[in-house]
Amino acid sequence: MPIFQKDSVQYGDTEINYTVTRSKERNTIGITVCGPMVEVSVPSGMKLATIQPFVVKKGAWIVQKLDHARHQKPIYPSILESGTSIRLLGRQYQLRFLPAVDRRASLDVSARQIQIYLPPGGKTKMGQKLIKALLRKELEKFLPDTLEKYSSILKIPVPSIQVRDLGNRWGSCTSSGKLLFHWLLATQSLDFIDSVVAHEICHLIEPKHSPKFKKMLVKLRLNT
Repeated sequence: MPIFQKDSVQYGDTEINYTVTRSKERNTIGITVCGPMVEVSVPSGMKLATIQPFVVKKGAWIVQKLDHARHQKPIYPSILESGTSIRLLGRQYQLRFLPAVDRRASLDVSARQIQIYLPPGGKTKMGQKLIKALLRKELEKFLPDTLEKYSSILKIPVPSIQVRDLGNRWGSCTSSGKLLFHWLLATQSLDFIDSVVAHEICHLIEPKHSPKFKKMLVKLRLNT
């Protein structure tokens, strides 16, 4: 029996997609909702026929958590100073503000740190501008592989994208077939990024949240 397994149940009008994680050390069922992702942790030998009724029983709580995640708006960290951390494509980095040797503002990313070099008198706002540029650049590099994978499953051409400020939206689909993504998406978990991309690419085929749209979305999520 696989350690990781994807499954889904119907709760009212909502289809709950979740990942089953099996562990020999576990003897009870636990459910975690992180953003749009639902993970069900179970003992290694537990069958889906036992897990599914438990997920349905917790359906109201799960749907409430998922609805909250969908309406969560992009928020830029208000405090960015040495010692604080920021997430970039699923990994946490500690920020370090350092004096620039050549009097030019710059930024460097190492295994665990994002080092921001500012000239004497350089303001934090200048450092924030560098971080924003980094997040945008890294998201632009990260998205094409996911888009190519989903386009292949849906049998459509790979769409063009643009990363920019979208206000209170994580992503959007234009009438011309271009996908737009908020640069702050780079600060979210990889699963959350994946779910936003899946959602928007399905809108290329079906603009409304119809049964057809939901079926496509489930197909993409079960093939990742």
